Amino acid sequence: MNKQEFEDVKIKFAKETRAKKISKWLNLSSMVFAIIGTVVASTFFLDNIEVSNKDNLTQYEDFKIQIEHLKSELNETKNLNIKLSKIQENQTAIKNENTQFVKLQKDVETLNQVILNSPEKAISIPILKMEMENQKEQNEKEIKSIKDDISRVYDMSKWIIGLVFTMLVSIIVLNISNLFAKNNKKE
Repeated sequence: MNKQEFEDVKIKFAKETRAKKISKWLNLSSMVFAIIGTVVASTFFLDNIEVSNKDNLTQYEDFKIQIEHLKSELNETKNLNIKLSKIQENQTAIKNENTQFVKLQKDVETLNQVILNSPEKAISIPILKMEMENQKEQNEKEIKSIKDDISRVYDMSKWIIGLVFTMLVSIIVLNISNLFAKNNKKE
């Protein structure tokens, strides 16, 4: 690998690392804002609802259950983010292996030149070729496995985010219906 290729790989790696860091911070900040928004919205609606003590106790228990459910979903989301970061690390490892593969290809080219100069060494070519094919198959299997893992985590993330959004909407609708029920009781 010459100096220019090394610099190109180094710049590409720096850009990818920066993008991963930004992605992680954005994920974390969006989760924090979602939690803050949920707490603020729930607090606002809870402060404005005045119902009998019995209804307040029932609502308090319902909200407590909903908050516990949201906490468990948040923990699941955190676990998914951890799994996603591990998958990103695996992708980096694959890129490193691809770099090694390119190096091996260059080495093979050098060997071909040496073999052409010395026919006795040509006998060892089939063995080297078989080893290279085995390595290539192994790399392809690993890449496919990692792609499958990424796809599975991505689908799971979509379902969990949809569930959290649905829970937030249901809490808001419940609070609005309680507010209307309070106004109807006053009239």
